[in-house]
Amino acid sequence: MAATPRDALSALVDAFQNFHVLDPACGCGNFLLAVRDALAQLAAAITERCQALALPPPPGPYFTLGQLHGIELDAHAAAIARNLLADPQHPDTAPDIRTGDALLLDWPRPAGELAIVGNPPYLGVRKLRRALGDELVRTLFARYPDNRAADYATYWFTRAREHLRPGERAGYVCTNSIAQNTNRIASLDRILAAGGTITDAWRSYPWPGDAVVHVSIINWISGPHAGPCRLAGRPVAVISAQLCPVDSSHAERLPENAGLGFMGVTPGSAGFVLAPAAHAKLLARDPASAAVLVPFLVGRDISRDPQQQPSRTIIDFATMTLTDARRHPGALAHVRRHVLPHRRENPREAAMPHWWQFWRPAPALRQALARARHVLVIPCLAPHLLVVRQPRDRCFDHQLIVITLADAYHLGILQSRLHALWARARGSTLKGDLRYTISTILETFPFPIHPDGHYDPRRRPRTALAARVAACATHFDRLRRAACREHDIGLTRLHNYLERPALTQPHESLELPSANPRPATLDLGPLRRSWTALNDAVAACYGFPPYLWRDDDAALAALLALNTRHASQAPPRSR
Repeated sequence: MAATPRDALSALVDAFQNFHVLDPACGCGNFLLAVRDALAQLAAAITERCQALALPPPPGPYFTLGQLHGIELDAHAAAIARNLLADPQHPDTAPDIRTGDALLLDWPRPAGELAIVGNPPYLGVRKLRRALGDELVRTLFARYPDNRAADYATYWFTRAREHLRPGERAGYVCTNSIAQNTNRIASLDRILAAGGTITDAWRSYPWPGDAVVHVSIINWISGPHAGPCRLAGRPVAVISAQLCPVDSSHAERLPENAGLGFMGVTPGSAGFVLAPAAHAKLLARDPASAAVLVPFLVGRDISRDPQQQPSRTIIDFATMTLTDARRHPGALAHVRRHVLPHRRENPREAAMPHWWQFWRPAPALRQALARARHVLVIPCLAPHLLVVRQPRDRCFDHQLIVITLADAYHLGILQSRLHALWARARGSTLKGDLRYTISTILETFPFPIHPDGHYDPRRRPRTALAARVAACATHFDRLRRAACREHDIGLTRLHNYLERPALTQPHESLELPSANPRPATLDLGPLRRSWTALNDAVAACYGFPPYLWRDDDAALAALLALNTRHASQAPPRSR
């Protein structure tokens, strides 16, 4: 017999009265306050529904403060939460706010259904001992061994996964690195492996307020989910642990890609770096030092300088012996004066036998540069994937990835939308900016195959399609450099305009600030058409359908399939 409206309402009220919410890191109670207000509105909606159906409302109350639970380490914040949530009209009910360490306390397990919400504290694994103390860290490592290498926030995911019953739900606002690398492995990977389902998520969402912070928002259910999933507000079939519709976390490093990219040098001291005036003064005093005064290219030179040129020089003794370094007395005296004293005070550097050299002089990079005339360079951290061609006679900072390929074809492949999608899916972020890494992005990225079916990312395929990529890349790079130079803007600002959705005007242009002495109007039309032509050419070179690069999910799935194919045919990696 079908349930009557009265029966359905009674069942709904019974479920509602037995629904509880826990915030295990509740702070001053702001999340629980939002929950309280939402549940109060739902209770009022039940009464309104009864009136609409001309039915007597089931016995109340439908919701009490006893259905709200919180845990907070700070006793003062916990007291604020109790006061914030208190209802003067019903002083006989109060929220269950407990004081203590949520990672070590027993969590509330009321009768009925429980949902977990919150904003877990985040703290990088390298800062744990300094912030928490050795004893607590040892206790946490023993209690949560799978989280030892991950952010502090991941512990709350583990605890929630352990606490939820089948069919119960949780939702956290947390650091946007949660879906990246070791953090993902310790949290979201384990939730999905245990049979959970991510039902609604935002991979990167700007935090409201003055702080320039991006967060992830993740909602999941302990068990299968029959309804639709939503990612960044749009319906998707499934959400992976990377908070993407396509799970690329299992992409394999391709042996043929090994040795393509190198991290730049780590000087270890600002005393090596010379502003133009200091450079001129040192050179005037000792012309022999010219051989070790090298243009020093850093990330902001690529992203902000209209010419993408170094603004400073650096004293670079490479791997010279002290005897060889003495042939450049002015430079050596500068390092002795401005670098050596700080190194003697630093326990990590005090025992360095080669105090005149960089902390990390990158000899493998230098060997690779000796065989090249030009290279491609990518900033490790930038809002967009930026790939530029540079001469080899630079000292490249450790915040740059140096790729020992310089053909226009390689520039086109690596600057393409396909590579940018792969980088976003495989890399990590900082405040929404892309953090590019060699091992997770470059060494897993599948280049197009050659006509004979073999895979060699170092050579341009001898095909008309590859030649088309090179021609389009050359044209795009020429237009891009000209736009930066003529309008005195850097690549980041240019790509802010270029990679946002096209404007609706027939002749697309942007008004630049009037203080800019260069032409005030930037015509994006030619550059955007060149950008489109480049991406069309790259897609064709891969053998992908036209405009696949416009469909993030389909493009990522195609690249992942290509990675799997190359990995299955590759010889084993040497260890």
